[in-house]
Amino acid sequence: MTIQLSIFTDGKVMGRISTALWMKFENALLEDIFPEHEYWNLELPKPFDFVANEAEAKKAIMSYLSRVKEHPKEAVYVVPSIQRRNEAHLASPKEIGEMATGFASEIQKLYDTGLRLQMEGKRLSIVISS
Repeated sequence: MTIQLSIFTDGKVMGRISTALWMKFENALLEDIFPEHEYWNLELPKPFDFVANEAEAKKAIMSYLSRVKEHPKEAVYVVPSIQRRNEAHLASPKEIGEMATGFASEIQKLYDTGLRLQMEGKRLSIVISS
């Protein structure tokens, strides 16, 4: 099962990111930026102010990176590809850091897309489904 965050404007998806349910640190980051009680599992997308929430989003991303580094034993198994499932192994601290940095970068890119579109005058809304 996955959790999917989508950014909409004028009924079109302008950005999207997905996580697996078991990705607790990543899902906690999404909840830190987009509170569960406000944006998750709604029937319709809800407006979100990317500009007003920018500082809090940056703080949440930094906190996420710190949490991952502080708790590497709570990491995940790395599978090189579906075809090579038998090669799964517990991720090393270095791999965990690389994955966390990659995820943080993807969240930042998605947030930057929202910022840019909002500054262009677009009305944005989001929905997070699980």
